[in-house]
Amino acid sequence: MTMNDQQKTYVEFKAGGPVCAEEFNLMQERICADIQTQIAAAVAELTDIANAGNSEKLAGETPQELLDRFLEKAMQEFPTQTGYRMVIKRLVHGELRLIEHGLKRCPLVDVYELKSFDVVCAHDDDRHVEEVKMFLYHSSERKIRNPDPDAGGPGSITIEETNGPAFKYPLFEYADLLGVTYNDESSLQDFEAEFWEKMFEDPSDALDPEEFCHSPWFERCCREERTVGSLKEKGDADELFLKMIKAKTINPGLTTTDDDGNDGDRTERCPRDVTVAQVDLNTVGLLFQTSETRADGEPPRPLCVAVLLKV
Repeated sequence: MTMNDQQKTYVEFKAGGPVCAEEFNLMQERICADIQTQIAAAVAELTDIANAGNSEKLAGETPQELLDRFLEKAMQEFPTQTGYRMVIKRLVHGELRLIEHGLKRCPLVDVYELKSFDVVCAHDDDRHVEEVKMFLYHSSERKIRNPDPDAGGPGSITIEETNGPAFKYPLFEYADLLGVTYNDESSLQDFEAEFWEKMFEDPSDALDPEEFCHSPWFERCCREERTVGSLKEKGDADELFLKMIKAKTINPGLTTTDDDGNDGDRTERCPRDVTVAQVDLNTVGLLFQTSETRADGEPPRPLCVAVLLKV
């Protein structure tokens, strides 16, 4: 091993001559010193290695950045990959209604009744009080003036109670859950049409036209052909809501008492007398069948329910 061009050997030994310990130790010291000198010179000459500063990254991202991006993507896909669905069904007494959910296994099934509530529906120049299951409105319409107070109703119809839950869903968030297609150029009228189409898309049932509607604010904006983009610019997009009351009772009593405190045959159970059956791995069946009768002797009115399916 050579030290440099001027010195050919670390320690020179003559042929046949003795090797003493001092000389051998000196040779080792010179070798170690030469190695350290060469390493220091190499490090001093080192400037950069391609991608050396990126050695702790993958595809330009740190492990934490990759984890954050993965979790964000996973949360976006979670509802679809876990197999969650909400289906609207209109159950007719005595008729088995099937839901082809396509989840390929027997899902957990929960059933909520869609409760009715009073609103002011608007269509063209017509405004009237209606009992509905679903309602689209603006936050400025927590109370809407009764268009026909002489009919015996209150002066205004309460959409959101001052005390207690409002039972409302942000409209555009709910539309995204349904998979409604729209953009900033979409008109509010087209958006609403697409919203109802997705809400009642198979395997859901469509409600009767009188069971859902929109408010006077919606009617006015549809006439003006306002776009989704204009709603966002003026801050109205976040003030639009879907009102829908989904409710059920748990371990209900079979009867309730009348006004005099006596046992009666009235019931507040919701939904009442619904049988759920797992037909196969892709189908759930619902049957609404009750012994209750109406005062006029007619069959029970159809029961509107929201069916939650989860695997």
